[in-house]
Amino acid sequence: MISLRKHIEAGPEDLFDATARSYRSVLITIGRHLARAVPGIPGDLGKNLRVLSEEFGSDPMPATALKIQHTVDSELSLWADNVEQHLRAKAADARDIMLVMAGAAQSLTSRDKRYGDRFRDITAKLRGIADLDDLSDVRRSLMASAQDLNTDIGAMETEGQRTITHLEVKLQEYRKQLAEAERRECADALTGLINRRGIEMEIERRREKRLPFCIVLLDLDKFKPVNDTYGHGAGDDLLRQFAGELRGYFRPGDVIGRWGGDEFIVVMHGDEASARTCVDRLRQWAFGTYKVKTTRGVCAVPLTASAGIAPWNMQEGMVQLLGRADELMYAEKRTARERGVESGLNARK
Repeated sequence: MISLRKHIEAGPEDLFDATARSYRSVLITIGRHLARAVPGIPGDLGKNLRVLSEEFGSDPMPATALKIQHTVDSELSLWADNVEQHLRAKAADARDIMLVMAGAAQSLTSRDKRYGDRFRDITAKLRGIADLDDLSDVRRSLMASAQDLNTDIGAMETEGQRTITHLEVKLQEYRKQLAEAERRECADALTGLINRRGIEMEIERRREKRLPFCIVLLDLDKFKPVNDTYGHGAGDDLLRQFAGELRGYFRPGDVIGRWGGDEFIVVMHGDEASARTCVDRLRQWAFGTYKVKTTRGVCAVPLTASAGIAPWNMQEGMVQLLGRADELMYAEKRTARERGVESGLNARK
């Protein structure tokens, strides 16, 4: 209340600045949480809203706000259309699987009814044997009934195996389709790494099995100036290259993902000491100068990242663990920024 009153009393300009900051924050928050709510949707709503937020920050004028409002409406409308198509596709997949199962059940029911009628006929013949006095007639009737029974059992086995084989083939096809759909939903479209949803699933899997692991959260330093100077295409190129370096550096058992924006995350097996050693070596491996494609040609861009390393203490939940990694990462970023300011002051002295 005091803060709001302060802005109101400060005047219209300060009030508009505060509103603009809030609006920018809301755009980023909407993009982040909508992408998490329904992963696997084509396009990059979070990135687009973040770009609009930056555009509004560079030109916080009412006319710009109105223009961005229309663009946000279009982005959200497109996202809603994509979600609708996505859910329809999911429903169609489920319907196809149900139809296959229903067809198999109907086939089994028809088969059982057909052979049930045959067995009833054989049972009636067997009962009729009781009325026969001649042993030869009894023997002939038993042999005929046994032959009919063996024939029907053989036919049932053949038909049943054919039905089961057909069903197994169909189920295998749907397993592949579902696995591919899950892979797409857990993949980051820009970098090819696992996305936030996939990382969260991996963390929960390790927690359930009580496996020792560490979270390494990486946030690229001074990434926004790359987009501002060279364009978002260059920024995307830098993210893809850095993702490739991460993929080439970490062990096969480590899970590497893009957490969102310019943040990356690694789920590492082992304790904190081994994770810190690994991250120290990563600084030598992946930090340095990258050549990115821009509208002005290829440009050299320096790249470093701040890291937050948080081992799972075998008790805390995923939210608490990720919160600790996030705090440690920002603490390292603040320390690096303060050192840069201090070195600049010393240089001027």
